[in-house]
Amino acid sequence: MIRILIIENETAPAEILKAQLENNFPDVVLLDVCDTVESSISSINKYLPDLVFLDVELNHNENGFEILKRLNKFDFEIIVTTAYDKYAIQACRASVVDFLIKPVAIDELIAAIEKYKKRISRAINPKQIELLLSIYQNSSLSLSSFALPTMTGFITVEKNNILYFKGAGNQTYVYFTDNSKECINALLRECEKLLSNSNFCRIHKSFLINLNQVKEYFKGKDGLVVMRNNDQLTVSRDYKDEFLSRFRSR
Repeated sequence: MIRILIIENETAPAEILKAQLENNFPDVVLLDVCDTVESSISSINKYLPDLVFLDVELNHNENGFEILKRLNKFDFEIIVTTAYDKYAIQACRASVVDFLIKPVAIDELIAAIEKYKKRISRAINPKQIELLLSIYQNSSLSLSSFALPTMTGFITVEKNNILYFKGAGNQTYVYFTDNSKECINALLRECEKLLSNSNFCRIHKSFLINLNQVKEYFKGKDGLVVMRNNDQLTVSRDYKDEFLSRFRSR
């Protein structure tokens, strides 16, 4: 069973999320619904949940991240929920199981619960909390480094050191300029969203590339890019126009 606690200051979203969980997940036990920092800390310490749905904006200008700052240990995972996508930045998805924009769509909720079930660790590493809090405190989208979720935690990488991402089902491989690669626990489209304000471009259903690391481009029905490590990647027709526009304007 998955023991869940909801932290949500608005009645309607809380009831909707509660109903979605109860109607679609027979292996879920809802422990409590809290709407303040103090009540949330009390319930977490009392019930010891497996998974916490954490709203960002609470009552009286309280912030959900304050709860994390005041807890001594984290024997649970987190799914962030908010109506404000300004918090969906950088490594937020790398620090928690998932990040859901309210109102939460049932397909996204199902995907988030499945992602939780696949996590190797059932408790948050303190370093992940530090990362999440640093993201909240410094919401700049121009940071040169960001975090990616691995099978065991997360890694922090420099954007300029990434050549490209290659999608592989529910996981993604990241190829680096030092010829190493890393398998991360994220979909390619999630990586694309994290890097939407960076110099990364989707060129194929399986490839997201760093435009700064392209060495050559060859015309053709689909097109072909050669990365600086000499890997050759197909540019599909569906993505070619956007790629060429961005590639020429670098």
